[in-house]
Amino acid sequence: MPDPRMASGADRLRHAPMPGTRDAKGGAHSDVAAHEPPRGRTWRPAGHANPAAGVMTGSQASRVQRERRREIERYVERLGEFGVSLTELTRRCPKRPETRRTVRAVAAVLASDPKLYGDLLARHTLPADALTRYVPMARRLLRRHRPYIIALALASGGEFPHLRAYLRP
Repeated sequence: MPDPRMASGADRLRHAPMPGTRDAKGGAHSDVAAHEPPRGRTWRPAGHANPAAGVMTGSQASRVQRERRREIERYVERLGEFGVSLTELTRRCPKRPETRRTVRAVAAVLASDPKLYGDLLARHTLPADALTRYVPMARRLLRRHRPYIIALALASGGEFPHLRAYLRP
């Protein structure tokens, strides 16, 4: 191996230790050791598997994985009922943080109010007039970010507990 002091920037990156890797003696690399999760534990979103119970068994993990897969399939079908696809959702995601916060607030109001959520599910349209009474937002922005608002409201509305665990509060 060439001398690392003489290597170009790309070569230095190629030979740098990967985060979470161990050296030849089995110890963590010094720049990574403080950020490693405890060994033997698996990260789980909030509300899943009792953390005191430790690591899930293989059958538990595969059952949860199947549940998540089915839930995502149901979610995509549900979005399709509203004329929203995941591709459109990625294009219509608000870019500005302030707009994103406002749109999240609108979706939270929509998901938490039973009447508004019921209207959304029954009519498959966004109750824009009612929402503008709760959250000060222009109807134009509601129309522009409609797919994103619907997707967030459906994910946090109750049918999809696994997806709700991944949403930011």
